[in-house]
Amino acid sequence: MKITEISYRSLKTGRGYNNSAVEARARIEEGETPEIALAELKFWVEKQLDGQLKQQDAYEELTNVLDRVEWAKREADRHEKRGKAYRELLKEKPRLAELARANGLGGDALLLDMI
Repeated sequence: MKITEISYRSLKTGRGYNNSAVEARARIEEGETPEIALAELKFWVEKQLDGQLKQQDAYEELTNVLDRVEWAKREADRHEKRGKAYRELLKEKPRLAELARANGLGGDALLLDMI
């Protein structure tokens, strides 16, 4: 039997159980053994597959970083709004303390004065 063509396929599972596969076929050149041709073909396929997985990993990492940045922005906005509300409340502190005294809430008025 004379082998004139070979093929090799590899399947790997990446993050999140995502599968990647690469398959290639090659003709055996004059003077080349099937074993050497297959070894070279396997090397090429595995290199391509590793490149795909690295790309997928980099994309997923980028997506995760962008998600974290968006979350941080939302958190910063939330804290800014809360801070603004507290600043507005503090502006009203003297009026609230006076209102508390006028309504017989002297202890609460003292607390407002201490803030």
